[in-house]
Amino acid sequence: WCWAHVDVCGTASPRDPSSIRDKDPLLSLCPGNMAALSTDTCGLMERSVRERVPPLLTDLYQFTMAYADNPFGGGFSLFVGLNDCLLFLRSFRLTDQDVQFLRSVLPPNSDPAFFDFLRGLDCSAVTIRSLPEGSVVFARVPLMEVEGPLAVVQLLETSLLCLSSMLYVFPPISLVCSNAARFRLAAGYQRRLLEMGLRRAQGPDGGLTASRYTHIGGFDLTSNVQAGFLFGIPVAGTIAHSYVTSFNSLEEVWPQTLVTANGDPDPVNIISLTKGWLRRVCELLGAEPGKIREGELAAFLSYAIAYPQNFLPVIDSYSVGCSGLLNFCAVALALCELGYKPVGVRLDSGDLCRQSIEVRRVFRLCSEQFSVSTFNSLIIVGTNNISEESMAELNKKENEIDVIGVGTHLVTCTKQPSLGCVYKLVEVRGRPRMKISEDPKKSTVAGRKAVYRLLDADGHSFLDLLCLMVEPPPEAGCTLTCYPLGGDNSAVSVTPAQVTCLQKEVFLKGEVTEPLCSAAETRAKVQSSLQTLHPRHKRLQEPDSYTVALSEKLRNLVTELQKGSNSNSNFLYETDSGPSPPLSVCYSEVYLSDPSSSNKKEGRKKKSDRAFPVCLPRSPFSPVPLELREAQNRVPAEEEPGTLNQSRGGDSGTREYLQPDCAAPFSAVVDTGGPEGKRELGGNLSPAVMRTNPEWISLVCCQKHLERITQGSTPPLEDQSIIHISDILACQLCGCC
Repeated sequence: WCWAHVDVCGTASPRDPSSIRDKDPLLSLCPGNMAALSTDTCGLMERSVRERVPPLLTDLYQFTMAYADNPFGGGFSLFVGLNDCLLFLRSFRLTDQDVQFLRSVLPPNSDPAFFDFLRGLDCSAVTIRSLPEGSVVFARVPLMEVEGPLAVVQLLETSLLCLSSMLYVFPPISLVCSNAARFRLAAGYQRRLLEMGLRRAQGPDGGLTASRYTHIGGFDLTSNVQAGFLFGIPVAGTIAHSYVTSFNSLEEVWPQTLVTANGDPDPVNIISLTKGWLRRVCELLGAEPGKIREGELAAFLSYAIAYPQNFLPVIDSYSVGCSGLLNFCAVALALCELGYKPVGVRLDSGDLCRQSIEVRRVFRLCSEQFSVSTFNSLIIVGTNNISEESMAELNKKENEIDVIGVGTHLVTCTKQPSLGCVYKLVEVRGRPRMKISEDPKKSTVAGRKAVYRLLDADGHSFLDLLCLMVEPPPEAGCTLTCYPLGGDNSAVSVTPAQVTCLQKEVFLKGEVTEPLCSAAETRAKVQSSLQTLHPRHKRLQEPDSYTVALSEKLRNLVTELQKGSNSNSNFLYETDSGPSPPLSVCYSEVYLSDPSSSNKKEGRKKKSDRAFPVCLPRSPFSPVPLELREAQNRVPAEEEPGTLNQSRGGDSGTREYLQPDCAAPFSAVVDTGGPEGKRELGGNLSPAVMRTNPEWISLVCCQKHLERITQGSTPPLEDQSIIHISDILACQLCGCC
């Protein structure tokens, strides 16, 4: 059994779309509602997940749990994708065809019983503890804990990462959702946001999922009709440039008549009506009729006849001022005369701010001149390769844009196309596990953990606390000590006004234990979660870093494991001594000590009180261990490298010690192999000697350590014969030397 963690690295207007549909002309472009996740929709989603993420969608190796860096250089991320993870786990099975394929790619001598095991594999023994869908999360905070048999949890790694952080293909759904939230923050709450990235997404799956999670992240509308059908997202859209440019003359318009909105059975020739309005608009604005594009007018009329209540064309296919705006006003005035309400226009090129101001001026002028109040409520949609930066710049300039449509930069996350989620083992067989790296950011936090969010008196979250599962939870109003990650390891004291436990059990014994959220419900959770975040953490540029900290007990565990990783156990030379002790105490160090610094201050200690490092038997082919290489930089100043104070009884076994090579001080009893037998040597022992000398060498420990090895029956040092290498190792492993 093991536990693994999945970690990671904007708000919309609080209005309910269903309640404002009748008041919002843009929402009327396509009916829809924020429906809850129905049984039929859930079934479609589960089948979709099973088809796109089968059990074989995994790497040919495996394992562990995830953290995420905050994306886009921001201060937060959003956690989404939990629904898909749970649906995947519920239907996880390897078919006979899957197993047969694995048999063909694995080594031919694989145990046949292993493939029988795979056929019966499922997630009935897996338990998932997770943060809620739609939570605001931060780097190094565990998002999901996976508990189960080691083999099963390993197999789930790639698929869970794919589902919790990816759009099945690319880019990550949590990343897309976080990107949408940043666009919402950049746009503010006065404008509506339209997602229109389907044609830019990485395949149909990527486009569909992007529509869902950008809506959750803060977008109001989508152009994706299938997303509206599946997830209840309000759908809106305009006409394309290709539609406009496909027309050449008014003769292509058919039918040429339109009945009035009040149901009058006598149809009206809308082409003649529109021509009359176009002449009046040109006179009002002083425009040149010769520059107006007839094909553009024909396209507008054809669309208006088909959808008189949803008239919102793009007006920059040719020229906004010379043709597009004039043609729109003429058709819109004709529709108003017949009792319909046009919606507005879309600008897709040029200086959107300047053009929107001019368009609004013309709308107001027409409203006043022709007494048509509908023109005061026409909307202006801006779309032109909008990015987060251009959105922020747009807010700084005067403009009249009501709705902003975003595609490429939203669904492809051009600023950061991937999210740094990882899946790391944290406990196995009741023992904590930890990845330790030279890069502190890549080191994991060991052990099963509980995650608590601490809030201040204003209701703003200010710290996420990671504790061991067995620890009591922090209490509101009680001061606690913790250790922020990424700091200088110093302790801080905090007193939370509120404490929230973030993790809860969502999957047990093969079944989902919590109701799956609809897109509307998850969206509401995102907005609620973002509201608890202090504005300084939501800044798009240079936000304040959010604090994630370890409890004192968890920090102590991590420190112990880190100390253990920095020592060498010399397991290659150990004799079988039974099962290893717990990780918290089973660590050892092998190093070359440098007593010279203390000797200068305290004088040289007598030989019986001096402890020396262990020297292992070396063959001519043995590599120099790291500890010996490091010792080359610790040469005592008072002793010359390569020299020895020795009682030399012969040549055998001693010349090797005269090779100068950055030595370290030593005292040793050496079996030279010659007739002179054992000799005690003192001075500097170089790594070259230890690397090339074939004799067995053992260094003398202090009297106390010798007594520990032999249970107190050790004779005085001067009478002590050579210490057997296994005894020295035993002393080293006990942690005394």
